[in-house]
Amino acid sequence: MCGIAGILQRNTQEVDEKILKKMSDLLAHRGPDASGVMVSKNRKVGLSFRRLSIIDIGAEGNQPMRTRCSENWIVFNGEIYNFKELKKNLEAIHVFGSNSDTEVLLHLYEERGEDMLSALDGMFAFAIWDEGRKSFFCARDHMGIKPFYYFLNDQLFVFGSEIKALFAHPDVPRRMNDQSILSYLTFACVPAPQTLFLGISKLEAGECLVVSDKSIRRWRYWTPLENTKTLQEASPMCVKMLLEQAIQKQAVSDVPYGSFLSGGVDSSAISILMSHLRSEPVDVFSVGIKWLDRYNEFSYSRMVASEIGAVPHETMIGEDEFALFLEKLSWHADDPNGDPVCFPLFFLAESAKKAGIKMVQVGEGADELFAGYQSYLNAVRVWDVFWKHARFAPSLFKRLMYAFSLTGISQFLHKHQEVLYRLSHDKELFWGGAVAFTEIMRNSLVTQNLVNRASGFDPYSIIEGHNLYVSKQDSFADVLKRLTYLDYRVRLSELLLMRIDKMTMAHGLEARVPFLDRELVEYAFSLAFTEKIPSMQGKYLLKIALKDVVPQQILDRKKQGFGAPISEWLRKECWNTHFLIKVKKSFFCTEHLFQVGFVEKLFNDHLTRRSDNSFQLWNLISLVLWYDEWIR
Repeated sequence: MCGIAGILQRNTQEVDEKILKKMSDLLAHRGPDASGVMVSKNRKVGLSFRRLSIIDIGAEGNQPMRTRCSENWIVFNGEIYNFKELKKNLEAIHVFGSNSDTEVLLHLYEERGEDMLSALDGMFAFAIWDEGRKSFFCARDHMGIKPFYYFLNDQLFVFGSEIKALFAHPDVPRRMNDQSILSYLTFACVPAPQTLFLGISKLEAGECLVVSDKSIRRWRYWTPLENTKTLQEASPMCVKMLLEQAIQKQAVSDVPYGSFLSGGVDSSAISILMSHLRSEPVDVFSVGIKWLDRYNEFSYSRMVASEIGAVPHETMIGEDEFALFLEKLSWHADDPNGDPVCFPLFFLAESAKKAGIKMVQVGEGADELFAGYQSYLNAVRVWDVFWKHARFAPSLFKRLMYAFSLTGISQFLHKHQEVLYRLSHDKELFWGGAVAFTEIMRNSLVTQNLVNRASGFDPYSIIEGHNLYVSKQDSFADVLKRLTYLDYRVRLSELLLMRIDKMTMAHGLEARVPFLDRELVEYAFSLAFTEKIPSMQGKYLLKIALKDVVPQQILDRKKQGFGAPISEWLRKECWNTHFLIKVKKSFFCTEHLFQVGFVEKLFNDHLTRRSDNSFQLWNLISLVLWYDEWIR
């Protein structure tokens, strides 16, 4: 795991090595073990690198790297889990100078070119400079575990693991993308390829890019829909086997590693199965909130740790730590998301690093693949009972139902006002598992000024595009596959995985994600929702697969979710007032992009317990903190 950056001057200018060094320094937290830069002979190309040594930790694995027999160069962030098998096949015709997965990527590119991506099993973001073709070949892994940001115009191509590295180049502007503000307010993140910065993009999960002086090509090389049109029969044994294989593959490391353990099903399964692979005890890491027991799952994490003889590490955090976190959040989250879980995750990662651990396995992805979210079950129920019939009703009837919901006469209809709004406007039912501001709320928040600045952009077009793609790839896709694919494209890759990347790499800690192993993902996508969740029981198939692995008490417990006490703290007058003043004084309110009255209502209604607006408020707070850090 590392930090990468690079430059291609597409004009007559030359690469400045001082800029490359500055890019490296800005990514130092991602790679504290080594650094390096490269400038090509014609000074048109430059690469910059920070290393976190996990595999082949000697100097032979340092980057930027080139092979002995060519002038092709690479910078690579991530891990290739099947690099030993790939190397074995390549050794007959290629000479290796290290035992690193980085060198395997270079030789594989020389052997297979752009088709190399189909052979990779891992998490990665890399850029290969092809000296013969005078072009960069760049790629982001299948699931989007590792990020790849870039700025590209007729004169310049600059890329990096984090956006801040791009700003080391004086020709990369810092300007806010008004359209992305609307996307962020909707999805609590900015879906790829956009970012909150105008002109700065990111590769989507499973996407690659070729850039030369004169041409640009960008395409999607993989989606989880590719091999899943033929529905398979659900097999708990197959799920267990694929998860065991993923954990074993992702345990490859030359440094100490452990796992995050909340005491839920997913993290418990990973910790237990990891312990089966090791002769020494597993280091497991858990976090709790001071004086708020409902956020503490220590009784469950201790049960699992005791059963497997693990070495438990527990961290308690509270409002003092929250204040410290606020000072650091926006610098690390330059591509921000509105997930308050970033707070406990930041200190969980810090505790692992302090314990001498350089790599952990985490449980992200299980809820998406096996329908663990209540929002998934609710969406399937609403679709089956109501939506699939109501969408064919006359437009007038749908509009009248929505209008009646606004009167408040029917509490049932009022409760489902957003569903009826989407129905009456002929929009999709499911917008994602982490919608911050529904369209009704967003219309109350933003002013016509922001709508005009965003040229009338509607974030719904993102949902529409992904649903259209699913229909083209698999016209028989059921409702669960459609909403899972939408979350794969938006919530999983740009919110959940980016919170993991940013908060762990803030401490130079690598996080691996076994549930997002490509084989396991493709298998899960091939199953009908009736196979995954018969009788509408969330995670049914996964729990059956793990019944001989995870203690029954863990399997039977109500899903809690990894949380943060933002709701409770924003009901304290000191925090509520502090953040209300900050948001009202922000650019978004003073420049009339947000309706101040609605902002005040959100804060006041939360403080007085009329409604829980904590998720919406945290998204506003995070956005303001981001603006103050990067734009103001």
